[in-house]
Amino acid sequence: MQKFRIAVDMHGGDGGVCVLSKAVLSASQKLDESVSFTLCGAEAEIKAEFSKICADIVFNSERFSICDSKPQGNAINNISRLWRTAHDLSIIKCVLLQKDKKVCASFSAGDTGTLYSSALFLLGREAGIERAALAIAMPTISEKQTVLLDIGANAECSPRHLFHFGILGEKYYRKITKESKPKIGILNIGRETYKGTVAVREAAAMMKKEFGEQFFGFVEGNEIFDGKVDVIVCDGFCGNAILKTSESLYHFIQMKIQNLLPPEAIKKMQQFNSSSYGCAPILGLKGNVFKAHGNSSVEALSRAIIKAVESANI
Repeated sequence: MQKFRIAVDMHGGDGGVCVLSKAVLSASQKLDESVSFTLCGAEAEIKAEFSKICADIVFNSERFSICDSKPQGNAINNISRLWRTAHDLSIIKCVLLQKDKKVCASFSAGDTGTLYSSALFLLGREAGIERAALAIAMPTISEKQTVLLDIGANAECSPRHLFHFGILGEKYYRKITKESKPKIGILNIGRETYKGTVAVREAAAMMKKEFGEQFFGFVEGNEIFDGKVDVIVCDGFCGNAILKTSESLYHFIQMKIQNLLPPEAIKKMQQFNSSSYGCAPILGLKGNVFKAHGNSSVEALSRAIIKAVESANI
């Protein structure tokens, strides 16, 4: 692997610097030495946390450096405009570093809206794409993964936005699986052509024209985990609801019946644990930006950082 530097928002997520310091250290021990880290956050706090877990780390070295910056805190008003004025926030700084070509990727478990708007306006969109989208590769019963997008960046979408998500999802699926002709579907409340919103029906017509035989058609909610469709397109409102419902269902099963299951079944069930998903890339940008779950554990964040590095290098 060529030299690769990733910027990490150290104030992102519920655990803040304490949890992210452990996650970065864990990821660095599993990744190749060619991967280096720029830690965006309060320098004194980062150094204090790292001194507790690994006194040997030398900052401002080839492997680790710190970009002194502030936590976002309660700065959540007008998040779509924060990127213009709040360049000292860690979540924005990690994107600015990529814009200035000082890092190859940006990673945060912080506020989705701030990360998305910063990435969109500082890095720019791919040519021909009107909206970028958050995507996640979800497990299925067929052992294949299904890419779901958007999962929270765009609550309301036009037919053209949904169509562009299909293009982004198809491209991403081919990239991560080497599948030459993935099946593309769009989430709906039924298979019939007359069902669904105007936006969904119009987007479906555009996808059918673009993808031909690759277009599966409408996908219902009870088919998401079948593995029959490789890419499922929906607006961010529905996508986020699907993702969080899946997470809560896993925890419900874990609490209610895990003790009744044999060890092999429990091991198999772990693939549906949201911590195993890694991170969600923002597709459609001129750059590599990754979002992790805000309440992720050290293990989940470490895995997400590794996934981000691997995804950016495919």
